Amino acid sequence: MRDAERVIAAAQKIFGLKATSWKGLPKGDWRKGLVAGLVRSRSLVPNGWVANRLFIGAKGAVSRTIRSAQDLATGDRKLRRLLAQLGQMSISSDCPFLLGPIVPMPGTHKSWELSASGAGRSPLPSVEPP
Repeated sequence: MRDAERVIAAAQKIFGLKATSWKGLPKGDWRKGLVAGLVRSRSLVPNGWVANRLFIGAKGAVSRTIRSAQDLATGDRKLRRLLAQLGQMSISSDCPFLLGPIVPMPGTHKSWELSASGAGRSPLPSVEPP
């Protein structure tokens, strides 16, 4: 849960939100979707925890909110940059801004992971499906 809270704290800094601000945002807000996506990719917290912590509503709405924000970020350069900042800030508070590209992970359509080298390559080795 510490990783999840680190992602949420970084998001609050980037979006200029207070800890209590999540409750006032709409349940399907794109910021909640970006944060929920990173939380789910970086920690083992269940959807119910994410829904309660970010005030998304029902635990089933978490996946829909993530998908909606992911689709929105795919077509919007500014959102991809925010996502990159958020991803880097949640890894290390020593490096507050790194605008690396979001790259597809092997075997997935889209990804929330950042390229470690920033060169547009996946940080994981390529794996061919059977």
